[in-house]
Amino acid sequence: MDFLVAPRRYALDELLVDAARQAGAQVATESTVTDVIYDRTGRAVGVEGRTPSGRFHVDARFVVGADGLRSRVARSVGAPVIEEHPAIGATHYGYFRGAWPAMEYYIDDRAFAGIFPTHGGEACVWV
Repeated sequence: MDFLVAPRRYALDELLVDAARQAGAQVATESTVTDVIYDRTGRAVGVEGRTPSGRFHVDARFVVGADGLRSRVARSVGAPVIEEHPAIGATHYGYFRGAWPAMEYYIDDRAFAGIFPTHGGEACVWV
């Protein structure tokens, strides 16, 4: 692999929000979608939700549900689960300072661990 980027979420989220704003998107943080709005044909055309300051309604040409593993938007529109597998393990990770020049992996019969260097002189160490 020639190149890997592993930014921390707080840095990646800020970059994505800034890029969306620069592209003309209106960004609403600290918002929770509570319902998807449909037109008479059943097409999703907006959302309703809440923020700390009150409720909101947004009309939209496209509704994108990028709201995580237990997506309220996906459930609301009846999106099918294409592939599902049972959980057969767990992951633990932390961020540590140090000299991390490259990714590292450790693979054993029932273990997989690694180091992903990130920014700020830190790496994500996981098992």
